[in-house]
Order: sequence, then structure tokens, then C-alpha cells
Amino acid sequence: MFQNVGKTVREGAPKTESSDAIIALDRGALKALRAHRERQLQEGEAFGASWTDTGRTFTWEDGSKLKPDRVSEHFRRLVFAAGLPPIRLHDLRHGAATLSLAAGNDMKTTSSMLRHSSQSITSDIYTSVLPEMAAEASAALVPRRAVVEGVSATGGLPSVSHAAPARAEAPHQSRNNLDDLGIQK
Repeated sequence: MFQNVGKTVREGAPKTESSDAIIALDRGALKALRAHRERQLQEGEAFGASWTDTGRTFTWEDGSKLKPDRVSEHFRRLVFAAGLPPIRLHDLRHGAATLSLAAGNDMKTTSSMLRHSSQSITSDIYTSVLPEMAAEASAALVPRRAVVEGVSATGGLPSVSHAAPARAEAPHQSRNNLDDLGIQK
């Protein structure tokens, strides 16, 4: 773990024992890390004797250590240049957790991936994400397709037609589709 203390960076042990563990990576991430390592080795050769071997994965071109505040500042600039809304580097961790849950991973798996000391910590932070995902998952089980056609003549609400499975003849469509939904005017 790294902390900025004044103008120096203090390196220490992780917060918990579970934080010191192997991280599972997908093939794309491994490929990117291998390519990065190859570039790093080439930079080391180019710098020759002035290369600083810190043993770190991410360094300056000369191999020296990166400072956390400089990495965060560089990330802010990349985000701005990409035209994205302001986010912190740490927000990528939250994004990864949300994607994990959205992909259907359970709370235990996501908690383990984040190296939280308990599932309750993960649940407390990410439970607000779950209702929307549950609603989408439940809706996906209902065999229908809704198409917004525009604003209805009554009440200004969008009219929705529900496409039924293919039939011999198409159902009659009323102006604001209330008949198709079985609703009387």
C-alpha cells in the first residue's frame, strides 16, 4: 500500500492479510500487461546503466517509482482529454465491482475480488446497484418487446405497442394502443 506523506511516498503492508493475494485477470488484461512488460524491458535497454530496477510493473521510462499523486493527476488529465465526466482513479474499482455484480457474480465472489474483509462491506457499498439489476433481470424473463411510438393523444404519455409472437394475422392496432393492452377508454 502506498501513501503520500508530505512530499514522500510511504510504502507499507496492505490493510488486511486478504489484500495480499493473487489477482485473477482476463486474457485481454494479461496480453496488455505482457506488451507493457516488453516495452518496459526495451526502455531498460535504452537507458542502459541509468535504468533503475525497482521490480515494479509501472514505472517512469527510466524505471524509477511512480508517485501515487502523479498517477492520479495523469488519470484526471486522460479523463478530461477523453471528454468523460470527472471520475477518480479509485472509481474504476467501483466500476469493476458494479460490472461484476451486473455480470451475475454473487456478492461473495465480488467481495473476494475486491479483497473486502467481509461480504457485508461489499453489500453495504453496492446494494444500491442491485435493485436496478434485479428489475432488468426480472423484466428480461418476460417474453415481450416494447416499442415506444411517440406521445399519445391522451395524457401526453408515450404509447407503447407490445409486439406479440408471429401470428397468421397481425392484431389490430388502435391509435394509442390501449385496445391492444386490454384497457377500456
